[in-house]
Formats: sequence, structure tokens, C-alpha cells
Amino acid sequence: MTNKLNATSTGLAFQVAALSFLTESVLMAGIGPSLRFFDTTRGSLVKQVSLLPELEWGRVHGFRVCPATPTGTAAADMPSFKVAVLAGKRLLVIQVSLALDRQTRSLADVVVQRTATFAPFRSWIREGHWVKQSESTSTEPDALVLVFGHNSVQVWDIATATALYSVQCSERCMLYSARCFGTHLGNLVIASGTVFRQVLLWDPYTLDSAGDGRVQKRLVGHEGVLFSVRFSADGKRLASVSDDRTVRIWSTSLDGSAAKPTAAASLASTAAKTGYIDVSSGELMAPPLQTLHGHSARVWDALFIESDHGDRLASVSEDGSCRMWDLSTGDCLACFEGHMVRNVWSVDADPSRSILATGGGDGGIRLWDLKALRDNRIESPDQMIGVSCVQEQDAQPSNHPEIPKSFCFVDADSAMIVSTKGAFSIYRISTGDQSIIHHDPHFQHYTVVAVSPNGLVAMAGNISGKLLVLSPTGQFAHVEVQHPKTETISELVAFNGASPDEAHLLVFTQDTSPIMWYAVKGIHSGHVTVQLHAQLGPVANMYMTSISLDLERGVVIVGTRRGALMVFDVSSAITSVAGSLSQPPACVDAPYVIDPVLVCRTVHGKEPVTSIFIKPSTAAMPSDHNDSDSGPQQTAQYGKSLQFYTTGRDGVFAKHMVRWDRSTLATQASSESLADNQDDESLGGQAAAPHAMVATRGLSTVMTVELARNGWTLERTHQTRLTRGWLEQIVMINGTVLIGGFYDKRFLVYNETKKYEMMSISCGGGHRRWQFATQDESLKHANFAFLRGGKMMLVVRRETNAHAFKEPKLQDNYHGRETRVVRFVHLPARPSTASTHARLVVSAGEDGQLTFHKSSAASASRRQDGAVRAISQSVSADGHTLLFSAGAREDLRCWRLETDAWGPAESADKNHGSVDGSGGSGGSGKEQFHVRCLDVASAQRVSLVAETRIMAVSSIVLTAEETGSSSGTSSSSSSSSSSSSSSGRRHMVAAACSDSAVRVWVFDETEARFVLWGQSFFHGRCVLQVKLLRLGGSRLVLYSAGTDGRVAFWDLSVLVSGQGRAGSNTVQEAMDKTAAMGKRFIGLVPRRRGTAATAAAQEAAATAVGLSLDLGTPMHVWKQHQSGVKAMDVWVGGACLATHTAGSDMQVVHVATGGDDNALAVLRLSVSTQPGGPVAVLGSALEPSAHASALGGVAVLDAQRLLSTSVDQRLILWRHESDRLSFVSAAAVHVPDVGAFDVVRSTASSTAASPTASSTVLSLAVAGFGLQMLEVDL
Repeated sequence: MTNKLNATSTGLAFQVAALSFLTESVLMAGIGPSLRFFDTTRGSLVKQVSLLPELEWGRVHGFRVCPATPTGTAAADMPSFKVAVLAGKRLLVIQVSLALDRQTRSLADVVVQRTATFAPFRSWIREGHWVKQSESTSTEPDALVLVFGHNSVQVWDIATATALYSVQCSERCMLYSARCFGTHLGNLVIASGTVFRQVLLWDPYTLDSAGDGRVQKRLVGHEGVLFSVRFSADGKRLASVSDDRTVRIWSTSLDGSAAKPTAAASLASTAAKTGYIDVSSGELMAPPLQTLHGHSARVWDALFIESDHGDRLASVSEDGSCRMWDLSTGDCLACFEGHMVRNVWSVDADPSRSILATGGGDGGIRLWDLKALRDNRIESPDQMIGVSCVQEQDAQPSNHPEIPKSFCFVDADSAMIVSTKGAFSIYRISTGDQSIIHHDPHFQHYTVVAVSPNGLVAMAGNISGKLLVLSPTGQFAHVEVQHPKTETISELVAFNGASPDEAHLLVFTQDTSPIMWYAVKGIHSGHVTVQLHAQLGPVANMYMTSISLDLERGVVIVGTRRGALMVFDVSSAITSVAGSLSQPPACVDAPYVIDPVLVCRTVHGKEPVTSIFIKPSTAAMPSDHNDSDSGPQQTAQYGKSLQFYTTGRDGVFAKHMVRWDRSTLATQASSESLADNQDDESLGGQAAAPHAMVATRGLSTVMTVELARNGWTLERTHQTRLTRGWLEQIVMINGTVLIGGFYDKRFLVYNETKKYEMMSISCGGGHRRWQFATQDESLKHANFAFLRGGKMMLVVRRETNAHAFKEPKLQDNYHGRETRVVRFVHLPARPSTASTHARLVVSAGEDGQLTFHKSSAASASRRQDGAVRAISQSVSADGHTLLFSAGAREDLRCWRLETDAWGPAESADKNHGSVDGSGGSGGSGKEQFHVRCLDVASAQRVSLVAETRIMAVSSIVLTAEETGSSSGTSSSSSSSSSSSSSSGRRHMVAAACSDSAVRVWVFDETEARFVLWGQSFFHGRCVLQVKLLRLGGSRLVLYSAGTDGRVAFWDLSVLVSGQGRAGSNTVQEAMDKTAAMGKRFIGLVPRRRGTAATAAAQEAAATAVGLSLDLGTPMHVWKQHQSGVKAMDVWVGGACLATHTAGSDMQVVHVATGGDDNALAVLRLSVSTQPGGPVAVLGSALEPSAHASALGGVAVLDAQRLLSTSVDQRLILWRHESDRLSFVSAAAVHVPDVGAFDVVRSTASSTAASPTASSTVLSLAVAGFGLQMLEVDL
């Protein structure tokens, strides 16, 4: 292929295969064919440099920085480094110059110059090592030693780019890894990691009789191929990592004199004693010094980290973790987990050994603080403070020692401790002083305590229902209150009041009794009053475990022992938005009785809801954009809203949103109506709205769609499973969300915003009383305490030194596994430019993430979902974008993208979890927008095969005539049309399913409900492609293709009208009749254990209610490929030939397909725009060997041009003329295993008269193991 397509890469999200620190604050990363330079101090990307065209077909997999002192002094403005870049079979030598700011000395710019370029080598370069040609020379290294994948070596003079020496090792084998040690050619040692599970140590200048390099020592012990070897700084040890999931440390000493016996009889005994065996070749064989176990998958690399902090080693693995090891003991010091899903490929440490950087297969780069490693992992009581109870001066001698029974932090420097004898004392952390402030024998056996967040009020409850309110600071006298029921107080939760003079106390008891709300007033007056203000509940069969109160918005959210959530509207008990309490009833026994407005069951399965955090209305969100459901608390559609987070003992962290409009509230139903005996799969009981969906069970990524009642709506917007243990606490500080939990008898603090573990404490587990508190998001001022051995064990963190880096996440994650689908998404137009739409790119794949990008391919936001194979776009009635995503486990969902506000770039608030995007032609505009992605609805599972995957989806807006209801929109010719109607639309969604079914759903916006409208098993095999299309505004057609290589044409217009099959099947009637069946049916067949359901049974169930699911057979079928159709695109345009035209209602349709057979096919049809009209074949074209492997995507640009891409990493432009496909030009893409791509016109200067105008510019997104954005100038 001689013609090169004019394609320019505009962005790349790809695995980070190489990392290298140039200085303590400058990190260089290799990503595909490019280099990126980061300033770790500022946490910013300074420069990206493309190494094209030299690396057009290569990817950077390693750096070797010349060990010579950088050019210039430390005070120089531009220190320079000589770097060898290894990229497959290619080698580049570059000069990297760092431009420093004269004032701040921070990195301002990077200049990269190519100093030597080499022709591609015949074998993969496994190692490049800088050496001096002679020991006597005082110059910097001037030669480069290259070790190749066939275990051969070449020495090159860099100045002249000539080969000085080459040799083949005597062990002719394949290498996956190699390293060199030595400063000059005279002391060079090579370590080769072979596929035969051995490490070979050899000298390229010590030859055997055949002239090959002689192996001097074999390191034997691994049980799998070796992926990396590394020398220690002094060269005396070697670390190797392998397929066997271990890291092994070896001695590189060649002193084997003690292991060379003269008699064969003494060989075995000598080997047993020394570990060295003398073989006939004179080689030595040695076992490892250490074997480190801990990784759960293959280990990719390891790095010695020798410093004043100890002898350590870092290893990175396929399991997504980076482990730090103490080589003096063999213990794992830390397990850093911050990369998405799988594979951490690269690791490096800065020169001072204080920062560790890791690069993942997900495209993320993380920084880890090695100085704080000891403080982050607490193992022994020596790292804790043991606090006993202070003895009262007049205490009587007792056989039972007085020990702490309960405690609670008062502020950052003090804790209140309650002893087994009822003594209340204050312990000062900074001084170790302890003083008793109160004593009450009623609290000596059982006590629970709580302190208000401002530390002004402390409360205690005992086993008989007695409450004690006291001041930790002595501002008022203590007050005793008897709870209405003399029962055990199980939990107390304290909240600050609207003013510093009041506080609120919520009291739980050990049964299903209601939560009692007490108001504490007069804190600063010296005499407080405690009044029973309100009663929340009760709700039958609901044991309440957690609670959160928002006085400003008048909402209380409660979690229960069996994973349910209850929402209470407490605005009636609050007189103003400032949070002042209404006047309570005169009788203390008659408080406000408030029933829940919403009850949502099984939010956390059947495990307890342990923590609820209501996000303040003014809370700033972090700048990593992960919380894209953020937004204004007021919306025109829903009225007021709030967001809250929950954790549970199922290990899940979830985000929710509550919306309400109190002006339209209906009369609240009694609590009995919410507590009926219903299935645990129900979200809200019989009182829920008709469109309340059934939660999918058994998945870590389950999403409850929506629950609505009495003007209140509760929806779950995100959830993720963080641990196999318990999650117990949520803390938000400066927009950063911290999660506390327990796993394997350890307390863990996880930064959910930055996605990494911050602290790990060996405490024995979460069954004992504990508390965690921090003053900052970096845990520089944090406390953790728990009871053990008759003491309060206290872990105190007080860091005075700032971290060496600003942000631990240097580069955001992309996807950790294959990307299966990518789509350009058009958002509503700017208010100032009604004709211009903003554009995002959404990608999804096997890791179950929907990821949003700007046009530069920089990751912006993620949403958790099941494994995703397909995405389709539509438009809601109010102009917002709807996405239909589908994938594993027949998971079909609808998402709503809401654009909250527009503004100039300089005024955009990046602390609201926004997706920053650029509009205008080619994405070059400077306006920014904020987008929220909301989970709207989920389709029920209907397949009879549990493992069914949806392989493709296509959607289109139905017209009012097609829906058979006035709720539809006016006629629309495409799915991207918009409407200003306030009523909801209905959308048709076609799905290609792996169980051989083509299924068609109808989605109703108003009810947020999917209804199965039809299905067909015509293909008989896995269906891979579907495409919905409307012709002439009246004919609705569907194209489908599968692994049978056939393309089928379906006319849905006839079926939509209620004709063409048995039963009444208009869209409106299908919606009405399926809604009447309710949640007893999954699809149309009851899901009961042992039911041998079949497709015939589904049809029978539908017939029983007057419906038919059978789509029948397609109107036309064409055999296009010998095997599966991997890609399909349908384009309408061009003029019909007169001989095939039945009138002016005919249109030409081009159907382009790409297959597993490497072929590209185009079918040209003449299709009538009238329902049931004729379809004729105008011609077809086939290129049987369009690519070297299976096609991953195809796009018809116009009547004469189309693009295709494949696993062979080629993007090819084709010309279609006279039913022949001819090659025009091609370009290489850097994404391996291409599986999807999408195309939009950035500049469409072509006209109808000149459809092939050369000024057309296309924007492309190509996805596989990564994502690349390109602009193609035609």
C-alpha cells in the first residue's frame, strides 16, 4: 500500500508501558508512539511529544536514561538528558532538555531532539544499556548495549551509529526480559530471562569454543516464563518476576569454588549444602535467596528501592496492584491499588526514593509516597497509644479492674471515655492527660456515647433507656432524660443545630421501634433543655442502623439492617430553611410523628446499611470528575434535590439522588402500606410508582433505576464494590470522599475520589467499638481508636511535612480491559449558537465502565455499569441526550445526559464533577459545559439463557402515529431530532442478542419503562448487528446481521400499525397490557425455579393477554460473508436508477459490512419509503481480503467512499464505483485489537453537487485496547 491516508492523531488513551524519572519532580512516560512529561510537584502534564513517523508501527516499551550527569549545572535553566527509547524492534536516541522557570524552578517546557535513528532491527529489543567503550576513558557513556529477544547482543557506537560488536549467547532461546549491569564493556554482565523459566548470567566477551557467549550461572527456581529482571544498585542481587506470581531474589556472585567437587560422589552433598552444582560446561546453578508470595496474578516488573528507609522492593502485577516488600524480613509492607481492573505495567522511583510512580494498562499514572509508607500501615501495638482509665481518688478497691467500655472523639485532640464503673473522663491526645468530668453508676455495665460534630454536647445512653446529656467542656450542667420506652439504647447519633446554641440527638433502640428525635437547646446559657421533638416511623420489619439529617432541606435518610433505605420529609418539623425547629407539642409524649415518604428495599442486598452521608448543597467536588452526577440542587424538571452516599456490609459504595416537589405532594400513605409482605426484590412496595423497576440480583454492579411516590423520586446514580469486607464510614473533606471499612481483621481507609488505599491498621476487625476521624483529606491530622485488651488503642497521625507531590493521580484512568464500543455523542446546542452542538465521546467495554471524553481523548468521567458491548443515542422530549447501553447478562439501560450550564472556560467550575467539553467545529471552541449522567431505567431480562449478551443496539424516536398515542412526538426523520414538547417520548430500541434473537423494545420516557414489543430467532445463531432506520418519514425498517453471515431486512412499519401478526400489537396497547401484568413477570414469562420456559411459552404468555411477540421472518435476506458480520453501517443517499424506480418514493440505501472473514462488502438497495413497499438490489461489491484480519468497524461516508478498520491496525479509505471496491489510501492506528470505531464530519464543505470534495474533514474515534482520536482530511 503506497498511498498514505492523511490522518492526524489528536489524542490517545493507551496503556502506560514505560516510566522514568529524569529528576525528583519530572516524570517521563511512554504511551503508544508518544512521550509525555509530567511535573509531579504540580501534578500536571507539561508536554506531549510524538515520535512519529519513526514509530508509526511501534510503541514505546522502555526507556534507558544515560547515567551521566545532565548537561549543565543544577542552576542551569535547561538541564539535558540523553535517553534511549525502546519501541519494539525500533530504537531512538533523543536529547531531552528541561526548561525551568527562573523564579519557581518548576518545569516550564520540554524540548526533545532526535540525535540518532536506527533502522528497524530483526528482533525485539529487550534491553538497552549505556556503557563506556573503555574503562580508562573519563567521558560519559558513549556506547549502547542492546539485548535482543533471541538472546543475542550488539554493541553500538552512538556517535557514529555503527555496530562495534555482536555475539550470540550459547543458550539459543527466546527472551521476554533482559538487563545489563556494568559501567564499561570490560565489566559487563547480562541477565537474560528465558521462556524456559531460568535466568542466565553471562558475559558477552567470554566465549565458548563455538564463539558464542558462555553462560556463567543459571538461576533456577521459577515455575513460569520470566517477564522482567532487575539488578540492585550494587549489582550483587537480581530480582526476577514470573508467570508463577512470585518475585525471587538471587545472588549474582560467580564465586562457585566451594561448589566444584572433584568426585561425582560428593556432588549431591555439596549441592545440598551450598546450592551450587558444577555441570560439564562449567556453569553454576543456584536457588533464590528469597521468594516473595502475595500477588494473585502474573507479575510484570520489579524494582529495588534501596534508601535510608530500608532495603525494599516494589513489584507490579496483572492483579492491578503494586506491592512494597521489606527484603530484610520478606514481609509485604503495602499493597497499592489505584488502577482500574487489571495490569500495572510499569514502575519507577525518583532519585531520592521518596516517590513511586506506577503506570497501568488502564492508561492511568499514580504516585505513591514512600516516606509515609510506615505511617500508612500500622501493624503492631508499638505504633499505637494504649489508654487506660484514670482512677478516681476515692475509688474503692475492687476485684474487677476499671477499663474503658465506650468512647467517642470530642475533637481532634481529645476523646471522652466511659469506664466499666460509669466514670466519664476526657483524654487529651497531645499531652496524655486524663480527667474525670462525671460519674454515674447507671452507665457502668452498658453505654453508648455520641458527641456533636462541634464538640459542645455529649450524649450517653444505657441498657434501661436512660439518656445523659453533658458538656465535655463544662459549659453546662448535665441533664438526665428517660426515653419513652425503657429499653436498650442501641445507637446515638448527634448533629449540630442551626445555631451553636442547639444540637440534635437521634436515638435508636434494639428493636423496630421508631427513631426518637431530641432537641438540645441553651448550650451556652449554662442550663440546657432537652425536648422530644419528633418520632420517625416506625415501619414494620425495619431495624434501623444508620441515619443522616439535613436541616436545611428538611430531609432525613435512614438505613436498615436488611439493606433498605427510608426517606423522611421532616420539613413539617422545621419552620425555615435556616433549620429552626417548629414549636413541639405541649406534651413530651406526643411529638411530631413522621412516616417515610419513600422506602427502597435491598439497596445493599440484605446486608446492613452502615453509613449515610448527605452531600451539602455547597460541597465542592474534586477535580478528577469522577462524580459526574453532581450539579445544581435545583432543576426545572424535578424541583429540589439532594445527593447522598451510602455504604453497606456488602462492600458496596453507592451514590443516590432524591428529588422532590413539595408543592405537589399527595397525602402521605400510612406506614402500614409500606410494610406489606412483599418480595425483597421490590424497591418500594405497592405504594411505588407503576414504573418502579426490579433490581437485578447477584451482581456487584447492580443499579436500582428509580422509585417515585408522592412527588418524591429516589434513584441510584452509581455504585461500586470496593472490598469483599465491610464498608462502615463515609467522610467528605474538601470534596474528597474517604471510605472507612474492615477486611481481613484490618481497618482500611480508601480514597474513593482518587481511587487508592490510604491507611491500613491491624485492629482485629470491626466487631469491637471503634472510631475514625480526620481533619484533612490527606490524613495528615487523623485519629483512629478501638478497644482491645482493656485499653483504648489509639493511632495518631500528625504529619508536618508536605507530600512531595500535589496529586496522587497524575493521569486519569481509561479502561482496564478491551473497549468494545465508542460513540460520538451530540449534546444540546449552546444557547448562543442554536445550530452548533457540543460533542463528547463515550466509550465502554469489558470492564463495565461508561467513560466520557473530550475530543482530545482525555478521560473525564466514569459511570459504573455491567460489561458494555453497545451504545446508541437518542434525544428526549425536552432536548436532552439519551444513551441506550447494553452488554453482558442482557443488561439494557437508558441513561440521561443533562447539560446544566454553559460558560466561558475561565469561569467553568471544575469542582462540580463536570465533563469539560469543547464545542464548535472540530471541538476547538472555548466554551465549557457541565454534564450529569443519570441512570433512568433498565430493561427486564427476557432471555431463556442466563449468559445472554446484547451485542449491538440501535434506537430511534417513534412518531405519534407509530405509538398510537398523543404522548408521542411529531414525525421525525432521525433519532437525533429534538422536540420542545414537555410530554415524554417513546423510543424504539432494537437489540442483537447472543441467544440468536433480534429483540425490539419500546422505551417510554414518562414512565421510564422498557416493554418488550417483539422478537425473532430467525438467524438461528448469535446476532451481532442491528440498525434501525426511517425512510421518507413513514417507513420504519430494521437491518440485522449475525454469525451466519447474512444481512436481513425487516419492515417494522406494518407491525407497528398492529397488522402483520396475530394479536393486537400497537405500541400503546403493548404498553398498557404489559403494565397491567406488573412485576410478577420478567418479560412475559414468570421466572420461577424449575420452570422449563421456552420461546413458545413466551409467545403463549403474550397471547394470553392479547399480544404477540413474534416478529415473523424478514422481507429480504442476503448472504454477505462466510462467517460473522463484525461491523455494519447503513447510509441513505444517492439517486435511483430509472429501471428500479417505482415512483418518487424510492431511496437508495447502502449497507456496508465487515466480517470475520477479513472481507468488506457493500450492498446497494432501492427501497420504497412506503410501508410494505418493494425492495430491489441495485448492485453489490465485495473485497474478500480487505484487511489482514477481522474487521472492527466500517463507515459509509457517501455514495462513493467508505472507511474500514481492522484488528490489523489499518484504517483504509475505499472508493465504491460501478459495484467495485478499490483501495484509495491507508493509515496506521496505534490501538491494538481494534473492535469499534465511529466517524463524524468535523467540516462538511462538500455539497450535493460535489460529494467527494477534498476539503471534507472527519473526526474518528478508534477503540480496542485503548482509544485513539484522529482527524482525516479527505
